[in-house]
Amino acid sequence: MHVRILVAALIIFVSTFLFSCHPRANSGHRLLVYTPHGEDLLRDFISRYKQKYPDTDVQFLDMAATDPVFHAFFEIDGIDHFPQAYVSGAPVFKGIFEDNDRSKRLMAIINYNTDVSQFWEWSGRGFRPFDQTNEAYKLGVNYLVYALTH
Repeated sequence: MHVRILVAALIIFVSTFLFSCHPRANSGHRLLVYTPHGEDLLRDFISRYKQKYPDTDVQFLDMAATDPVFHAFFEIDGIDHFPQAYVSGAPVFKGIFEDNDRSKRLMAIINYNTDVSQFWEWSGRGFRPFDQTNEAYKLGVNYLVYALTH
């Protein structure tokens, strides 16, 4: 049980490090924004980002299950596998792509209305369904692999 928590924490910390924030497309840095409790936090993040980098033209695009990050190692065919346990509503994934072009490199991914780490945290206790827990692990691994390879 403790090993699973340590692995989940390692994935989170490594992914956060690899997705470190930088607005320049050619910097090689990544950003993972994790807002599990609703759209108000996302709006606040977007507002602060635009204040910090006013000269950067950034579009926060809706992600789709067909985006490469969801196929970097595991095949995730639907991103509706990650419900939020505390806030109702569909999970939403937004991305910042190089030059605002979906065909180029994903530079940041923003999750809200989802609490992927909760599935990792409770995976050994049976509080969350196993199939959803497995999908959450797959998502974390895909984030890590994508960051290392793009």
